[in-house]
Amino acid sequence: MQNIFGLTTDELVAELKPWKIPAYRARQIAEWMYQRGADSFSCMTNLSLVLREQLADALLIQRTSLVDRWDSKDGKTTKFLLAFADGVAVETVLMRQPYGHSICVSTQAGCAMGCAFCASTVHGVVRSLTAGEILAQTIFINDFLKQEGKRVDTIVLMGSGEPLMNYENVLRFIRLIHEPYCLNLGYRNITLS
Repeated sequence: MQNIFGLTTDELVAELKPWKIPAYRARQIAEWMYQRGADSFSCMTNLSLVLREQLADALLIQRTSLVDRWDSKDGKTTKFLLAFADGVAVETVLMRQPYGHSICVSTQAGCAMGCAFCASTVHGVVRSLTAGEILAQTIFINDFLKQEGKRVDTIVLMGSGEPLMNYENVLRFIRLIHEPYCLNLGYRNITLS
């Protein structure tokens, strides 16, 4: 089954063609996945029950799952260990600041750069993350912050891995997170380090 989490609306339109679904439905599905936290079609109440069942039989919405969490003593920083469907896990960090909530996302599982000061390089690079997996980290923390009435304000691509070694997926992520049907985050709020 095809995982559709991380697709743009244009890619969703193409994926939905076998069901002859109108193009506007792709935007509805994207908003459910990226803005409303949907991890299944069952909660997408603006789609018919029959359509939800058809889509659920053929497509997946795979996000990420929480493995562990560590909070700093002052409560300003939280580190999450998040796993993907294949069992690969990465760390994602939430930093609460007076000017907003910033997150540091990983772009690779592990790292091949060999920097002596960084633990990410100890076992080398396992694999690069897809744009959807980078997005899944962001959506996970944004959903977490929604419980506090807050949202992700800025993103730093400086977690595990070297972002430029995963250039295409990093660019796909940056473009997707900027879309109005996703988090509508301004490019000036994203730092690629």
